[in-house]
This record gives sequence, C-alpha cells and structure tokens, in this order.
Amino acid sequence: MIYCKVSACRYSWSHTTAAHRCGTCGTEGHGQMECGNESKIQSLQVYYTDTMPANKYCRVRACPHPHRHTTEAHICSVCQELGHDTEQHCTLPAIKCPICRDMSQLDNWKETFVTGQCCICKDDTKLHISDSCRHGICKDCLEGLSTMLLWS
Repeated sequence: MIYCKVSACRYSWSHTTAAHRCGTCGTEGHGQMECGNESKIQSLQVYYTDTMPANKYCRVRACPHPHRHTTEAHICSVCQELGHDTEQHCTLPAIKCPICRDMSQLDNWKETFVTGQCCICKDDTKLHISDSCRHGICKDCLEGLSTMLLWS
C-alpha cells in the first residue's frame, strides 16, 4: 500500500506524505523532486491529513505523530537514526532552564506556536516550552544548548 504521495519516494509504505522529509532541505511534506517548486508542494498539501492504518501506527513511546509513520520509520530526535525509542538507544541530555535552573530532558522541551521573547537571545520568535517549569526558549538557543551538552 502506498501512503506517501511524494514523487519517487522509496519507502512510501512506511509514512504519510506529511511525514516525508526532503533530502535537500530537511523540511517535511515534500521531497527532492518537489523542493523549491511551490506549485508542486501545494499539490501535495491535500494529502497532509492522511493517516496510516491504526495497525501500522508508530509504537515508539511518546512519539508526537504516531499516526504519520510506522515504528521502523520513526526518526530518533537525538541521533536521527531510524526505528528506535530514545530511551532504548540514546541518552537524552538534561538542559538547565536559563530562568529557574530546573533540569529537564531535551525531549521535554516542546515546540509551540506561542511567540514570545527568548530569555537567552531576546528575539521575539516561536518558543519551545519546558514541560516541567513552563519557561520558553527559541529553537536556535535550545539547539545550541543541546549541541553543547552532546559534544561536551
């Protein structure tokens, strides 16, 4: 069965169109054949609400989009490898909140659509909010903190 409608997708059985990650730009929802062509990307948007059959949902614990891919197609948020849970394979770094100093694992910082001032760089942008203390920092600063922890 084909679930991904992206042109020339090699693994169309393992994920939906919305979960396809472009090999050129890294954005989800289109592939290299569509990358940079807005009309082709827009033509794929009709498939963005498609879901996998329930018996093929990702079984990785805490996966934010289990209905969009199989377990084999799950991409680890830490190492970017396929098919495993971060708890089974990767050790997630704990990041200290710059405001209250509460320690929170990297996967506890959730991307939101809330715009606010990042407490580190002071930019007004979308924030990632900590599940534990509810403070927010921008994506760039969160990536900077996590990169320092992973390579230190």
